[in-house]
Amino acid sequence: MRWDDIRWYSAYLALMIVMIPFALLPPKISTALGEKLGTLLYHLLSKWRRKGVKTVTAMLPYMQAQPSWNSQENSPDLIIRKVFSNIGILIAELSRLYLGTGKALIDAVEFRGLENYENACNKGHGIIGITAHCGNWELMALALGLRTAPIAVVARTMKKDYFSKILEKLRVRFGNRVIYRDNGVKEMLLFLKGGGLIGILPDQKVLAPHGILVDFLGKPCWTTVMPVKLALKTGSPILPFFIHRENGKNIVNIKPELELLTMGSDEERILDGSTKMNLAIENHILQYPTQWNWLYRRWKGVR
Repeated sequence: MRWDDIRWYSAYLALMIVMIPFALLPPKISTALGEKLGTLLYHLLSKWRRKGVKTVTAMLPYMQAQPSWNSQENSPDLIIRKVFSNIGILIAELSRLYLGTGKALIDAVEFRGLENYENACNKGHGIIGITAHCGNWELMALALGLRTAPIAVVARTMKKDYFSKILEKLRVRFGNRVIYRDNGVKEMLLFLKGGGLIGILPDQKVLAPHGILVDFLGKPCWTTVMPVKLALKTGSPILPFFIHRENGKNIVNIKPELELLTMGSDEERILDGSTKMNLAIENHILQYPTQWNWLYRRWKGVR
């Protein structure tokens, strides 16, 4: 076994062991312990910490200049400290969900904007839900599937199969399904045709020909065209869904559907829709900057 394989498998075993106490402890203690774990990771994972601080430092002037900026944290280091704390809480919550002690966590999720979901449903073309790696997006998918109808989560395959199996087991626990992105377009189209909701996280780098350069937080980045192309092909509305933590609760906000162009070339309509998609994600991050994954190299590959 190669050293890289040993390292990944060791991380997998460590994760499985760490999840047990988080799942068994009372919820408040589990969450508090998760926050402590996040603080520990902030100090241990210096490479990720520096990467996050560097990214926030570059983007902070743009964010602070926006009318929707809504944060008391104006220090890159403080933002990243809280990002790590939220990662620790995320680990605690996912442990409970994965090991079967998280039903109360799901039941406690508060929904705002359900009328936007109902309006989109009434169009009868299925729904393309977009979100971002903010808060506990996995919890949002489970809670939404139980509150409305089972949804299909569009996912990437992980580098190691055993991590993919952990996430798949978590994602299908309450009736949802997983569609793997690489070969799943036909499955997505069928699910939408049946009136279902598919969930996509477009805040990840996707290079051409499946992605285009679109502004995001003041700088172009490679952005997937999948949601907009699906919408243009099917007539399905694109509906932004976001989750954040607020006063110890998980809140899901469902925004109005994106207004896509009905005229123009395919290239113009795809660029316009992708720009609006990134703007919806950007506005959420501006409100909750400590709950987005700043450790991911979102602008990689762009000079």
